[in-house]
Amino acid sequence: MQWGVDPHYLHFLINPYEPRQRLESSTKEIETCARGFTIGTVARSAKNSAWNEVFAIILLFAGTLLFFALISYSPRDLPSWVPWSYLSPPNRPPQNFIGPFGAIFASVFYLLIGAASYFLAAVLLGFGAAKLFYPRLRVIARLPWIILFIVSGACLLQLQTRYFFDWKKLNIQGPGGSIGYVFGKKLLLTAMGDVGSMILLAGIYLSALILMTGLRPIHLVRETVGGIRNGAARFRDWRLRREMRHADIKEQLAISERELAKQRRSLEKQLKKKGAAVPERILIPPEELAGRPKPKVVDTTALPEEALTAPRKKPSLAELRPAKSKPSIAVAEARRFDAENYVLPSIDLLDEHDPEGRGGADPAELEQVQAVLIETLGQFGIAVAAGDITKGPTITRYEVYPAKGVRVDKIVSLERDLARATRAERINILAPIPGKDTVGIEIANTRKIKVTLRELMQSAEWEEGKRRCKLPLALGKDVYGNVIIADLAQMPHLLIAGTTGSGKSVCINALIASILFRFTPEELRFIMIDPKVVEMQIYEKLPHLAFPVVTDQHYQFQRPATEEDTKGIR
Repeated sequence: MQWGVDPHYLHFLINPYEPRQRLESSTKEIETCARGFTIGTVARSAKNSAWNEVFAIILLFAGTLLFFALISYSPRDLPSWVPWSYLSPPNRPPQNFIGPFGAIFASVFYLLIGAASYFLAAVLLGFGAAKLFYPRLRVIARLPWIILFIVSGACLLQLQTRYFFDWKKLNIQGPGGSIGYVFGKKLLLTAMGDVGSMILLAGIYLSALILMTGLRPIHLVRETVGGIRNGAARFRDWRLRREMRHADIKEQLAISERELAKQRRSLEKQLKKKGAAVPERILIPPEELAGRPKPKVVDTTALPEEALTAPRKKPSLAELRPAKSKPSIAVAEARRFDAENYVLPSIDLLDEHDPEGRGGADPAELEQVQAVLIETLGQFGIAVAAGDITKGPTITRYEVYPAKGVRVDKIVSLERDLARATRAERINILAPIPGKDTVGIEIANTRKIKVTLRELMQSAEWEEGKRRCKLPLALGKDVYGNVIIADLAQMPHLLIAGTTGSGKSVCINALIASILFRFTPEELRFIMIDPKVVEMQIYEKLPHLAFPVVTDQHYQFQRPATEEDTKGIR
């Protein structure tokens, strides 16, 4: 048990002159009492839970016994010593499923409440099951409502004139038993008549049912109506998804526009019912669009036609490397290398870019998606004009020009609505695009295109980066297709993080390959630490290693680096 006040300090406040030894012993006593109190509380809770389960089982068994005794009851099963039994000898053996005890048990309830005995059996079974699954249910507190429910039910059965009147052969007063006969027929029927008695008893019966079970009729109606509406909505969504699966891109856009139009009409009807004015679609005035450039569609992933048709041939290692054996490397000491004969690896070792799917996107399809975005924003009262469209390897950026007076925060707040309208896997909004007066809506491409390391190293940006940067790294491309080259020497730290399968290992290998294609072992050395023995083992024979790949996280470098090791390191 955790204390809010230190026990030593608490005891010192009680008796500041008591010796330290006695203070410590008293503290132990306090902590022992606290632990005992906690254990006792847990024990009582477990005991109460066990008794709740026992009580629930008793209710279930009592309800089951009563039900089977009622359905198999015959007055001839009653023993002769029962005052209300037949004069003839009883059945031998008894027909009742529960035997003579069941016959007596059923006859008592039939005499008292008649057919309402089945209500009592249902109450026992229902509360037994509820108590078993919800131990905190207070059955005793609902006992008055249970009694009122059964008595009013017996009176209602007594007042009706159609059913259960052949039960006189069971030696009972009527369908409601003695209680139903006295309260229903003798008292209420005499005082209020048939209609008044039925209305009063029906109100009492329903009120007792609500108080006994805790059910709310209005809640049941709302849940039923809500369930029907949700089922209809799910069916419409399923049918719409099915249409989208069997449709091409143009048909998908048409379906999206149709659904947006339906939603707009529905919202307009709701506004009209509330008496609010329906806003008209806001358009940008033509004079506002006069000075802006004509929108263009740029596909940064498209390759030239000669690159798509040229045959690809990957050279062998024998063609790229001179065949010369290298001396073995000692593990215990720093790696040695022959700088004079080292040849930088050729770029032909890397895979060429795959021309599949890089023949260029259809501008009409991209413009239709942009039209859906503009229409969706217009439905929410935001006027925008079309801007440039840039298709990248993984996302496509659609630029729009907001009208004067439109806050870009309103566009950002509609991110989910735009994703729903375009059925995009992922969407991101740049409001505004840095250095421009447009808002960028980035939508993930359904088909991703790989950016190869060879494509980066064959670019002019890589050649410029090798001259400009001390340690150039080929990172990839941005949405506009520009190659991103970073300088590792200008980074105080570099952390690569991501979820499983997001490409951390590929990124690490690409960064190492960028360095290996640029520097010889004389210019740059590596110290690789791989405690998990997963990522760096493929570089075990790399001549750039100052030491073998370290797999022991407690490993200590015993020998300081020599001048030869640090020579040329940047």
